[in-house]
Amino acid sequence: MLSIQELFSFFVFLLILSPLSGQTPPTFEEQGGIVVIETESAAGYGQWRLDTTITGYTGNGSLRYNGPDRFNSPGNSLMVYKINITTTGRYRFQWHSRIAVGTSNTEHNDSWLRFDDASAFYAQKGNSVIWPRGSGMSPNPEGSSSDNWFKVYQNRRNDWSWNANTNDNDPYSIFVEFDTAGVYTLEVSGRSNGHSVNRMVLYHSSANSAAALSLTRPESPRVEPNSIAVRVDATSLKLYPNPSKEELFIEIPTTLSSGNYALSLWDASGRLLQRDTRIVSPGRTVSFPVASLKAGNYFLKLEKEGRIYSGRFMKQ
Repeated sequence: MLSIQELFSFFVFLLILSPLSGQTPPTFEEQGGIVVIETESAAGYGQWRLDTTITGYTGNGSLRYNGPDRFNSPGNSLMVYKINITTTGRYRFQWHSRIAVGTSNTEHNDSWLRFDDASAFYAQKGNSVIWPRGSGMSPNPEGSSSDNWFKVYQNRRNDWSWNANTNDNDPYSIFVEFDTAGVYTLEVSGRSNGHSVNRMVLYHSSANSAAALSLTRPESPRVEPNSIAVRVDATSLKLYPNPSKEELFIEIPTTLSSGNYALSLWDASGRLLQRDTRIVSPGRTVSFPVASLKAGNYFLKLEKEGRIYSGRFMKQ
């Protein structure tokens, strides 16, 4: 039987070996439109395990999901990372992952991903855009998705891959948009036992993809949360009725100051369709005609002196 001192030493060893899930998530600084994160930098791993048995990883190893398959229940074995965005706009997301077990290229090959507080989180192929289920937007991907989570997969065996797609049998690439500077949250959750994720990269539409995905590129520097300015809520506009047919109403937040604002309309692919100026007051309602729009998903943005308020709606 172990003595009290031996038991104490054993538990101290376990605490050193495994990150604590209650610790504050790390915050990584975007620089030049690029963010690089080693997955093992998460504060807690849940049922993910640090793996150094398969070569080709960066950092201290990759994280392999060792828990039960969670094909329809995202949010288990959650890993959380914070990102300080200074270059606003559209980013592509890719991760460096591997099928670590088995002999199939369609099993042990995916994990859950979510950017729940981004201005937009979607997948795109050509001019076609899909949204995660639970986002209030459509169309949604073939296969599993819920609560704003995408299933993100790759289909390459016996090697590491930068493929990071969603939508079964017809892969779409993953994109995220940040309308305002500030701190955002990236979440990863276990889905398929044996999927191993080495590092994750976000790169702006203006950034060089080869430079962003280079495995010699170091992890992005970390910043202290209390040194970061608080961002304006970029998803604070209440739009109704939603979906809308003839006329859309914009409920102006009470936190917005009176004055002239630029009002812009964007389609789901990020293309600017219309821009004009409106005089708005806090707590009031502004109407916006939508009868001439084609059916689909759209964004409205109000901007003034670097402050942006935005909302999404569907035109029937």
